[in-house]
Parts: sequence; structure tokens; C-alpha cells
Amino acid sequence: MDQHMHTPDAVRVALPQLAAILAPDRTDITALLSLVLDDPETYVGTYADIDYLCSEEGDLARSGLLEMLDGTEFEIGPSLVANLDWRADVQTIRRCLASLDSCPAGLSWHWYSEFATATEEYPDDTVDIAGDFLTETGNQGLRLGAALISVTVGDCYYLAWCPAAEAEHVISLLDAADYEGSGILRS
Repeated sequence: MDQHMHTPDAVRVALPQLAAILAPDRTDITALLSLVLDDPETYVGTYADIDYLCSEEGDLARSGLLEMLDGTEFEIGPSLVANLDWRADVQTIRRCLASLDSCPAGLSWHWYSEFATATEEYPDDTVDIAGDFLTETGNQGLRLGAALISVTVGDCYYLAWCPAAEAEHVISLLDAADYEGSGILRS
């Protein structure tokens, strides 16, 4: 078995727990995760056209879970995480977060225009403005009982909503699964 197909025991324990919190009642994701954990050769053979399979960086199951939650590569949905480039602007971030199935229903974006205007006025500061925007989005979500979680992978990051009461547990599971750069976005 290729090294990138081997899933360490700690990761094997953490990933299904992450899926249960971030993708409740999503049997499509549960089935894909079980397949990659229990039979990685069949998983790779079945989904050979999936882009991330070309990379041997990291563990196949860890990368796979993020892609499963995104849903784009597997053509399953609705999406539960947003995959963004580190240079994403606030317009792109807002659109992606609002489209997530887990986005809090009562989330108001009334404060969004301040960040969009700042991005237009200071285009060289887009990354810093986006960081402040994400922090404010996280704060707004927490008021509604939802935490905004971030996981950095290379030069991109994934964003997901989860119940605020589960946020610290999600971060500990992400750490146990050896994801680097995970955190709750808040001030």
C-alpha cells in the first residue's frame, strides 16, 4: 500500500467523529469516508479522476474528508465547507459562506458592506481585510450559536460552520487528525 493511503490510528478515530459533527445525517459522506478508511485501493480506483488524488502529500483520508465536505470533486452536495485561496476577497468569502448548507439561518450580513468598501478602497490590503472580515463573521455566527472553523492546507483554507457548543471539540479532533492551522474564527 502506498504511504499516502495509510491512515494512522489516531486519524482513523478522529475523522468519523469530525464527519458526524460537520456532516450530520450525510450518509453519502459517511459512506465515502468508510470506503477511504477501510478500502483505500478501491476508493482510489473508483475516484481516479479526483484532482487531489494526484498529490501524495499527507494522508489520503484526511485530504479526502475535506474534499467530501466540499462536495465539488465528488459531485455530492450540498457543500458543508468552503475551499478558498489565501488571497480570496470578502465578496468571494461571503458568497461561499452564505451558500454553505450549515450557514446559520439568522445570519445577517448588514455589516458586510463596510468590508467590501474597504477592499475596493485598499486593494493591496485585501488579505488583511479578509482576515478581519472572517473574524467578524465568526463573531456574528457565535451570537447565533454557530462557530466558524478554519483549516489551513498549503496556500488555501477551508471554512466550515459547526454548533458553537462543539467548536472546541472539533478543533481537538482536527488536531488529533493532524490537520495543521485549524482554529475558531473569533475575536
